[in-house]
Amino acid sequence: MPQQRHANTTNQEGKIDLALLKYKNNEFSSLRRAAKAFKIPKSTLIDRYNGICSKPDLRNPRHNLTLTEEQTLVQYILNLNSRGFAPQLCEVEDMVNKLMSARGRKPVGKKWTTRFVTRSDKIKISFNRPKDRQRVLQEDPEVISACFKLVEETIAKYGILDKDIHNFNETGFQIGVIGSMKVVTGSKRRTRPDLIQPGDREWVTVIQSISLYSADTYLRTFHVILD
Repeated sequence: MPQQRHANTTNQEGKIDLALLKYKNNEFSSLRRAAKAFKIPKSTLIDRYNGICSKPDLRNPRHNLTLTEEQTLVQYILNLNSRGFAPQLCEVEDMVNKLMSARGRKPVGKKWTTRFVTRSDKIKISFNRPKDRQRVLQEDPEVISACFKLVEETIAKYGILDKDIHNFNETGFQIGVIGSMKVVTGSKRRTRPDLIQPGDREWVTVIQSISLYSADTYLRTFHVILD
């Protein structure tokens, strides 16, 4: 129920903001007409027009951000996560300080970002996992299906036996790139967030294999340096 209430409040505030915008752009001749068009209370719209904040935004003046601003910041962090670019704590701090600067206020304290993440139930601090951009592109279900189909056809075409089939696994890191960093990610994520990297750096890779036929059958380990 709290989530539903929050969604309704956010939707109502969105209507109010849009109604005010259209009124200021002379798309409505009066606030009453704007309120009627968006099905919101006329008194509420007039209050917002006169600079009276909504109840969710009436917070202790010691808070650096309004509740709406904090919710927007959390959503932006989650959007960055979904694209493989989870922000570091210093990057979140920089976002907030830009708002502070625009208001002529001092930057937030060094521990503000950590406390902000801690009190939110939607984000958390975690270590990321660097992943090359080309690997991300290959996670497309169509690409994966085509790969398995090709393997199946190759096995049938050449009559390859199970004992001659090996599964290869690799791990590696990019030279000059930090392996993992502390970032802000969604609280519901069970795995470490991926950090998509450009794929134009030198790699050191270790490759191991194991036979499909027997765990005791394997090839020697390969060490590969790619540039």
